[in-house]
Amino acid sequence: MTYEKHHMDIQIAKMLKRLRKLEKITQSDLAQELNIERGNIAKYEREITYPPLETLLAISKHFNVSLDYLIQGTSNSSTSGNLREKELMADSLMHMSNQLKLEKQLEESEKDNKMLKEMNRAAQDYILRLEKKLEIK
Repeated sequence: MTYEKHHMDIQIAKMLKRLRKLEKITQSDLAQELNIERGNIAKYEREITYPPLETLLAISKHFNVSLDYLIQGTSNSSTSGNLREKELMADSLMHMSNQLKLEKQLEESEKDNKMLKEMNRAAQDYILRLEKKLEIK
């Protein structure tokens, strides 16, 4: 195996895994979509075997990337721009999701704080009533 061929295979492995993770799908999901065994996806990502041309074409079509991008990590077409756009959207969605989680936690914390204040007031009222009862006797 020549260095150049090995280098391209490394890119296929890296790019396949990167694209799959970016789309947040499992090896099983992708294998089912491509109608191949999950183990094949694992072998491609670990550089144990190489995807046949038919599979490379199906992968590039699935992820909407060029074969150049899939094989070499570069692209002569606009698909690399589409991928960057997807990455930015994924980052934005992740940021928004984290922000919503924080807002929900803050809201829950505020509810808990309000409930604790109400419980504290109720306890103070109860103590005052008990003190009044004790004073009467």
